[in-house]
Amino acid sequence: MVDVIAVLTGSSIPRRYWSDLKISLKNEGSEVYEKIVQLKAIEIRKALTDEWERGGMKEGVEFAILTDEICRAWTGMATREYKN
Repeated sequence: MVDVIAVLTGSSIPRRYWSDLKISLKNEGSEVYEKIVQLKAIEIRKALTDEWERGGMKEGVEFAILTDEICRAWTGMATREYKN
């Protein structure tokens, strides 16, 4: 995303531009900010599941347990509670 910002804006500090934009969107209550957060969460979950697979974890119950632990650490709620 930072590379795209650099090209579109010509900014010499695209990472800062992106950071300021996200803060502004969040402060405005923009849905765009929420979508950015969701995309980042998906990206992180994919990286984690790739790592789990490399470590020998099997999909299904083991992934569900790890995902639930991450959700509890992040939100203080179980995955099912958070989804509801």
